[in-house]
Amino acid sequence: MTKHLSSRDTSSVMKASLFGILLPICSYAVIPLAKSIQNSGTSKGSVLSFLISMPITGADSILATYGIFGWLFMVYRIISSFIIAIIAGILTNIFDKDDTDIKTDEEEICCCKNEYKKAQEKKINAKHIVHYMLQLFEDITKLLFWGLIIGAMITAFIPENMSTLFNQYNWLSYIVALLIGIPMYVCATSSLLI
Repeated sequence: MTKHLSSRDTSSVMKASLFGILLPICSYAVIPLAKSIQNSGTSKGSVLSFLISMPITGADSILATYGIFGWLFMVYRIISSFIIAIIAGILTNIFDKDDTDIKTDEEEICCCKNEYKKAQEKKINAKHIVHYMLQLFEDITKLLFWGLIIGAMITAFIPENMSTLFNQYNWLSYIVALLIGIPMYVCATSSLLI
C-alpha cells in the first residue's frame, strides 16, 4: 500500500481514496491506521484522502444508508466521499510542502522495504505494544480533549426550539447543520440516525 501512496501526485491521492472506500474499517480504527500509513512514508495528501474516504464509506454505513434513504442516496454518498477525499488530498499536496519523509528515489524505497522486513522479523513483545499505545495516545490526546470540550459546549448551547427556526428559515438549516456537524464526532453509521 505504501508503494502506491508514497508519491505526491494525483494518482496516489486517488488510490488512497479508493483504498479508503474498499477497506471495511470503522471510524475509530481509521485513526491509528492512518497514523501508521503516514509513519511508513506515505504523502500527507494520500493519508488525508484515506482518512476522509474510509469512515464515510464503511460497509455498515453504506448498507445502513441504503436501508434508510435508498440506493440513490447510497450511490451519492460513495461518489461524493470519493470526490471530497481526492480534492482534500490534492490540495494538501499542493499547499503543504513539508513532506520531507517521503521516499521518492527507487534506492531509498528499496532500503525502506528492507528496514520494514527487518522490523517485521523482530519479535513483537508487550513493551512494543505499550510503547505504540502510549505514542498513539500522546498524538491524539490534546485534539481529542478539545474536540470533547467543543462538542459539549455545542450540545449545551443548542436551543430546544431549533427545529421551528429551521422551518421558518430553510436556508439557515444547512449552514447551522454544517457548523454543528464539523466539530461534533459521531461515527458514520450513527450519524444516519440523527
